[in-house]
Amino acid sequence: MWTMISKEQQHEIIAIKDLIVAHFTKSDWLELGYKLGSYDIIEKHPRLLRSLNWGDEDYDGNVLQVLTKIIERDSNNFNAII
Repeated sequence: MWTMISKEQQHEIIAIKDLIVAHFTKSDWLELGYKLGSYDIIEKHPRLLRSLNWGDEDYDGNVLQVLTKIIERDSNNFNAII
């Protein structure tokens, strides 16, 4: 099911993205995926974990893409992520 993300949530997602970029490891991503029933989104994203591993400059954008997909899958995931 697709969920619309509010403007307020969009601003919060950017703040969450900044924290994730500064602190998350691969293990943190996989744990988040398992907890939110979104492991497949993380594992199947073509660049997220690779850009994290290599410190690529597209990592920030990949984080935003994945967070958006996780929240769109289930709006309750927004509060769980916070």
